[in-house]
Amino acid sequence: MFLSGTRQLGNTDMLLLDDLVKVLPIMNEANAMSDELNKHVKYDIAMISPQARGDMEGRTEIHILMQNKMTGNEWQLEQNDLVGRKYLMQEMYQNFMEGDDHWDVPKDKDPFWEPPDTPVLIGTVHVYLASLAHLIFIEGDFELVDYKGARQGYLRVEIYPCDARWNLLEDEVNDQPSDLVGQHLRLLVKIPHASCLPARISKSFCKYKFYLDGEATETDEIEGSAKPEYKYEQRLPFDPVTKQLTEYLTNTFLKIEVWGRQKHTMVKLLDREKTSMQLLTKMEENYKKAVEMNVLKKREERSHMKLDKIHTLVDKAQKLHKETIAIKDLDTILHSSVHSKGVSPDASVLEKKEKATGNKTCRICSLQ
Repeated sequence: MFLSGTRQLGNTDMLLLDDLVKVLPIMNEANAMSDELNKHVKYDIAMISPQARGDMEGRTEIHILMQNKMTGNEWQLEQNDLVGRKYLMQEMYQNFMEGDDHWDVPKDKDPFWEPPDTPVLIGTVHVYLASLAHLIFIEGDFELVDYKGARQGYLRVEIYPCDARWNLLEDEVNDQPSDLVGQHLRLLVKIPHASCLPARISKSFCKYKFYLDGEATETDEIEGSAKPEYKYEQRLPFDPVTKQLTEYLTNTFLKIEVWGRQKHTMVKLLDREKTSMQLLTKMEENYKKAVEMNVLKKREERSHMKLDKIHTLVDKAQKLHKETIAIKDLDTILHSSVHSKGVSPDASVLEKKEKATGNKTCRICSLQ
């Protein structure tokens, strides 16, 4: 069934399936060793589509998502990177199974470790440029999405057509993109800020390639995740405009990547949370002990009050020259709730009740 189904797949799907068949056993083995060695690292499959990479076409690529379960930090690894790490993992695991006390290695040599400040791709923004071919500016807070299409924040992007003196062309509209060919055009690109980035991000920066750029242009690296202020600006002169440029503006989009470094302090925060939990547990234990001591104290007080009542009952019986005390009267005192300072039943009353009801007396309680 599996083979007959795969024959219906195209070449691209077959390549993707081949990658999965190769990487899944390695990833599962890495996860098993991580659990056994208590490394708190999890590996998962990340399927990156050509659109997520900013390509107009191509095939889906398999990457490995590495996540630290203690901090929430995550990184994307190439398949070959995981393969290289696997051999180091196996060596560590073998030493662990053989009882080597030095099986663990320093972090800089640990295949399960990745520095938190390693730049990671937070997400991308796609800005369609067709309006620029009509000399209409672009402004907006564009949704920043990751490879799964999940929103990771917003990026403010502004692109303005300008004249030769970099004044904005506010009132001019070009009906046909082809009419720009041979003319002079200036484009002012601004990336003022991002907002609502993931809380684990400590610093971030943007990078992109516009038109025929060979190398990516980068903004400064700015601290913060709530609203990092890049205040970035680039001037792009085109003298003159070519047909290739008008086709680029009309048919493609500008991909802006937002990269970031993850926080070191998240581990410390977890330590503080752990300390707080330990303190809370200690407080709960102390509270339970205090409650138990209070209960014992109340029981002791009740016992003393009941004993006082028995003494009072005995004293009154002796004054009446009684040699016995009714069991019922003692039972009433011993099993009654003591909430007030009331005295025990009057001995004369108890004597009358004894005669009327014929209550038996206890020899143990007979007065000597």
